[in-house]
Amino acid sequence: MFYSFVVPIYNDGYLAESFCEQYEKEFRQYLKKDNIENDTELIFVNDGSSNDSMLLLKKVAKKRKFVKIIDFSKNFGQHIALSCGYENAKGDYVGMLNVDMQEPPSEIIKLLNFIKEGNYDIVFGLFDERRTPLLNRFTSKIFAITLNYLTKSDIPLNVTTLRVMNRKFVDKFNLLTEKARYLPGLENWLGFRHGYLAVLHKEREVGKSSYNLIKRVKMAIESIISFSD
Repeated sequence: MFYSFVVPIYNDGYLAESFCEQYEKEFRQYLKKDNIENDTELIFVNDGSSNDSMLLLKKVAKKRKFVKIIDFSKNFGQHIALSCGYENAKGDYVGMLNVDMQEPPSEIIKLLNFIKEGNYDIVFGLFDERRTPLLNRFTSKIFAITLNYLTKSDIPLNVTTLRVMNRKFVDKFNLLTEKARYLPGLENWLGFRHGYLAVLHKEREVGKSSYNLIKRVKMAIESIISFSD
């Protein structure tokens, strides 16, 4: 069994070292192996970072053979970065998580057990309370309510970015050709068996998100146009 996880990077490569330490620790325990390079890959997608993130990622990859890097020519956005990572992932199970560890790597193991035991094709994490600034929580909730109403979807309002998919789901997802991408919408539209599990969601300890209000509004507009009449 092989596991692939995709991590988008935009100017936060400074978090990659501590992230990899936690990831490696969790998978060593999960696989009961000291060497995990034959069982998992961690794919960092550098989404056109304007700082030294690429250099920092190379240093991390030099120390760990399970780390792979995809380097974009410019900033294409998180959802394009993730889609690119999915296309290059070779795992029997493929997932994504963020380098800021608001959803710690330990939660990956919970979702892996959940997708296997429940015979799901894709599983998502759910948080009890979003540990982000008030404005982000408010805009996210309004966007989710609006999109669900316009598209007749039922995506939970408290879904996190953490998810795990089996190979069947990933292969079908990779056939989609949309250029304007909102991943939760595409994943919902694609069908298959979806599962949800409560996961730990923490406050960000270092730095701040580059996903500012302008980017969030742009994504909301593109998503609503893409998935509604």
